Amino acid sequence: MGNVMGGCECKQPEPVYVSMVYTGVLKGTDEAQPIPFDRVLTRYPSNAWDPENFHFVCPKAGTYMFSFAVRPDLEYAASVHLMRGTEPSVSIFADKNDGNAGTSSQSTLLDLAAGEKIWVRLDDGPNMGIRSHPKSPTTTFNALLVHPAKSGKDGN
Repeated sequence: MGNVMGGCECKQPEPVYVSMVYTGVLKGTDEAQPIPFDRVLTRYPSNAWDPENFHFVCPKAGTYMFSFAVRPDLEYAASVHLMRGTEPSVSIFADKNDGNAGTSSQSTLLDLAAGEKIWVRLDDGPNMGIRSHPKSPTTTFNALLVHPAKSGKDGN
């Protein structure tokens, strides 16, 4: 159903949104690893989230808003990146948690093509670690389509 504006019915684009949380403890290893977001708060369409690889899979071209937050585990630091394929887009660097439960967050806008994959990566190393609790999750990931690409010859 569209909105009626000045006698003209304007069709609203289909929404795209994902909101995920991680509810465990993740320690750094010899290799960087995706944060295994394990709880879906909301998502549309359902194929916008790949639960096997912990990736947002862009269902349609456009400009997307991303945000993510992490809390370092006790005695660990957190170096976390929002990845676009294999390249970091924006990052969080949180110092070692000395008992103060601080959460760090980051957000950005990205122009994406359909099929691109966005995910959140914890850097490698034995001094890296994050934590989040099922009753009060502090590690989150959100994606929202804010402007669909115009359909035309150039795809913009």
